[in-house]
Order: sequence, then structure tokens, then C-alpha cells
Amino acid sequence: QNIYALADSGYVFGFAPNGKALKTDTLPWRGLSSPSVVDTSFLVFAAFDSIGQKIVRYRPSDGDTTVLYALSGDTLSTPIAVAGGSFYFGTRHGRVYKIDTGVPLSRTLDTLGPVTALAVDSSYLWAACRGVFRLAAADLKIQRQAALSGIRGKDVRIAVGDISQRSPGLETVLNDEKGNVLLLDSVFNPLPGWPASIATRIAVAPALGDVDGDGRLDIVIPGDNTVHILSYTGT
Repeated sequence: QNIYALADSGYVFGFAPNGKALKTDTLPWRGLSSPSVVDTSFLVFAAFDSIGQKIVRYRPSDGDTTVLYALSGDTLSTPIAVAGGSFYFGTRHGRVYKIDTGVPLSRTLDTLGPVTALAVDSSYLWAACRGVFRLAAADLKIQRQAALSGIRGKDVRIAVGDISQRSPGLETVLNDEKGNVLLLDSVFNPLPGWPASIATRIAVAPALGDVDGDGRLDIVIPGDNTVHILSYTGT
């Protein structure tokens, strides 16, 4: 697949898999966010103009652009996630949005803090916003929420997967810039052995993968000059 990057100045450039430079373009916006790729045909990103921040769809093949949504008095606080042809993102005023071909949807999670991270699949949206939330992906109705017990930082990241075979459903991993890591079961109860602690001063989203070959997902988080690998037991 082609690789695309956006510059803060509005410059778009890309490379083919063989390293060959692709057609470049200059867009009439500034402050472009990292793009999300949709079906290898479109890039979706946030950008600023003189009025405010907008969600933009851009087609590299011919340079066509479409403003999907214009934010009013608010700005993005998460990357734009893509699932089932819809775009999801969180904002600094504690709201989550769903943008697709229909009427845009939004839901306020907490007016006192930003949405710091989200994860989404075809059925659900998980978000961190002074707590952890699970919403229906279709209509953004809040189905479950809980306090972040053991997470004391303000910059929280999130990942979701089938990590513990002892717990039904999907588990939620949360971590912060203070090195706290929490694993919750499908109803947002901490699993035995959690929270855990790692040495880090920044919050980086956890990656999930089977590192040791035992058939179970491990939690991988970069820290201070170290990559930390945690199993479902917290060790």
C-alpha cells in the first residue's frame, strides 16, 4: 500500500511501496492531523482554517477534497478512527463524534476533561475521558462506564482485545504517563494482579500481540528506553 504523510503547512506527499515518490499536493488548510486511510482511496484528517477545525476527506488520486464536518468551539483530542465506513473521534470538551453519510452523531462523556483516547470496532466504541466508557458504535449510546481506579495520570491511552482467557468478552487496557497500567474485564472490573506499574514518563497507546508464542495476547507498552511486555496476570 502507498504511504502518505501530511505537513502542518498543508503539504501532502506520498510514496509507493517501492519507494517511488507519488504525486504531491498543497491543501488550503493548516494544522493537518495524522491521516486515517479509508479503503486505500481516501485520507481523512482534521485541519484548521480561519474559522475553526474541520474534518476533511481527501482523495490522493485526483486531489478532490470534501469537508465532512466543521467543529464549533471545540478541537480534536484523539486521532480519527475508522470502522464500518464511519469516522470516530474525541474532542477536548469531552465529546465523541461519529461521522458518516448520515446525520453526524455526538455524545458528551465528561464536560470537565478531554477524551484522551478511543478504540472502536464494528459494534462498540471505547473511550477514556476522566473514566472509561463503552458506547454502541451505531448510535453512541453509553452502555457502561466506570472510574479509572489505579490510573492517576491525566494522559490516558486505551486498547481493547481478548487478552485473558479466564474472562469472557473483551478486556480493556488503560495506561497513563505516570506508568500506571490497568486491565479491566468486559464489565470494567479490574482483573486480578492489576493495576501494574512500568517506568515511563509518557503515555503511548498499548499494542496487543502474542509475543511469547503461548497463543494469548500480551500487552506491549514503550517506556523509558525500555519496551514493557505484560501478560494478562500483570507480570
